[in-house]
Amino acid sequence: MQLDIIERLINRYSNPGDIVLDPFSGIMSVPYMAIKSGRYGIGIELSADYYRDGVGYLRNAEMQRGEPTLFDFLDDGRGANQICNK
Repeated sequence: MQLDIIERLINRYSNPGDIVLDPFSGIMSVPYMAIKSGRYGIGIELSADYYRDGVGYLRNAEMQRGEPTLFDFLDDGRGANQICNK
């Protein structure tokens, strides 16, 4: 499934902070997009190879979750001030 479709479904049928479960996760695309959308993603996968690959993607998404991007600095400056004051 394409990531943009997954993202639209997660945003439509869940709220930030919710848990999103995918019982047939494959490479963890649904939990990955859940994390990117401010939700908690849980994935279940029988294949050890797919599971290992998916866990790597989820760890990467989790690390990126708190990192500011250049887009955070494009607003009227308040976002930059909030980040710099931490």
